[in-house]
Amino acid sequence: MNSNCTYKMIVLIVFSFLFVRCVEPPSFDIIPEINDISFSADTVTCNSDFFMYILFQDGDGDIGLPADSAKNNLFITESRTNFTDPFTIPEVEENGKITDISGTINVALSELCINVNDLSQRPGCTIEGISINTISYKVQMLDNEGNMSNEFTSPELIIKCE
Repeated sequence: MNSNCTYKMIVLIVFSFLFVRCVEPPSFDIIPEINDISFSADTVTCNSDFFMYILFQDGDGDIGLPADSAKNNLFITESRTNFTDPFTIPEVEENGKITDISGTINVALSELCINVNDLSQRPGCTIEGISINTISYKVQMLDNEGNMSNEFTSPELIIKCE
């Protein structure tokens, strides 16, 4: 009875080893690709902090810059004024021999509503007659070889003006 259990255990270990060896790592294009954008909330209040989550993949893993870099590699354009905020994606550490990477970049955003009277500036919630505003973002990222990703537009975010 004990040898039967040992035999089953050996078969299970061999099968597991063969299965793990057959699993192929992902293979992505070397040009970065943004697959999805979401937010920490669907509705935010004026000037509250919130997060944008950018789902991406890159075939050669050359995303990110050293912490002391003066370059920007993430560009977020808001829909109301077409103003582009540049950001820097931090360096991604290599993890073994696989260069293909995918993941989520978290970006903290705020200051959606500023007290303004000139609509050529960022629209604010305190402009007469505006009680709810919406915004969406276009996002692109640049890898270290100069490959620009696709431009991905976020869903609309609702801003409740108080």
